[in-house]
Amino acid sequence: MNADEPLAKRLAEISLGGDISTLSLDDLDERVELLKMEIARLQDEHKRKSSSMAAAQSFFKN
Repeated sequence: MNADEPLAKRLAEISLGGDISTLSLDDLDERVELLKMEIARLQDEHKRKSSSMAAAQSFFKN
């Protein structure tokens, strides 16, 4: 993977559940970091949507 590529493209190259036996230690480290970044992004979006939903539910209850 090339560090200059956009995150979305680099993540698209990762096949979940795929064979990782041929990856180098550096490649494994990079994948771990990319996946950590993606998890953080998903968690942030989840929090944002949860807040929006709570605000909407509060508005419509009143």
